[in-house]
Amino acid sequence: IMFQAEKIERLGPKKYRLTNGAFTTCLQPNPRWRMIGGSGMVELGDHATLTNVRFMVKSVPVLYVPYLYYPLTEDRASGFLIPSYSSSGIRGQGIANAYFLVLGKSQDATFYHEYYTKAGQAGAAEYRFASVGGQGNAHFRSFHEAEQLGVDGTVERFAHTSYTFDGSISQALGRGFTLNGNSTYFTDITAQQRYQQNVYAASIPRRNITLEFRGPIKLGPEAGRAPVMDLRAFYKRDEIFSGTQSSLQGFAPKVTMGLRDNVMKCEGAQQNFLCKARYTVDREFAYLQSRPFGPTHFPAAETT
Repeated sequence: IMFQAEKIERLGPKKYRLTNGAFTTCLQPNPRWRMIGGSGMVELGDHATLTNVRFMVKSVPVLYVPYLYYPLTEDRASGFLIPSYSSSGIRGQGIANAYFLVLGKSQDATFYHEYYTKAGQAGAAEYRFASVGGQGNAHFRSFHEAEQLGVDGTVERFAHTSYTFDGSISQALGRGFTLNGNSTYFTDITAQQRYQQNVYAASIPRRNITLEFRGPIKLGPEAGRAPVMDLRAFYKRDEIFSGTQSSLQGFAPKVTMGLRDNVMKCEGAQQNFLCKARYTVDREFAYLQSRPFGPTHFPAAETT
């Protein structure tokens, strides 16, 4: 960090007090950006604070905040993010604020608040994690839409609240089991089409839920050559909208159990045999498939 001020007081080995100061982490000969303010404190390797702050890009003031806390550590740090401003004919003038919260080395959360002069206001929360066994994220948003009036003063849209959720997970659970899934869901398609800023999501509006749980189950002692059964539970729901109408596709909750190819020795026989079975259960039907026993050095014939 590089800082300057009309008056600099050293309060400790790494702590300084600034009067009418400025600081930047841009080490160009002519810094491309600076934070200029009144009084402040700088603690090297930790953080810097400043009051009455103007964020300058070259010589152009871009943003003003009454107080700024700026982390100077290499690790992530909790704190408020820089607000963002927007302007739209549908939403009106808008300002968005966010708070970033560090929950550990491998997880964090962000909380949002948005205010629009025409559309209303929204609150959202996002959670992310990453681990050796997988990763995941979840984003929930609540939008409180204000009443929308036409040019003649009539009500075009009544005030109401809608919700959206986006998330995904891919996680190893131990003993060979895994959990995978993703979801994009919203409660009001008209709000999604009217206010969605993602062009792809607005042009192909859909909501879906996909979830899969799978893993092996050993049917015997761990040390022995016991048969292994693969378990898979799967659910999928995909709803695609055209205007305010929708078509629903997917699968009912389904459980599949499959016995892996296992070499078995029949008592009194001189050859090993191969067996395989599969069993599927869902809301509508159940069936059993198997292959006949046969010598392992010959391909097993399929039943018809």
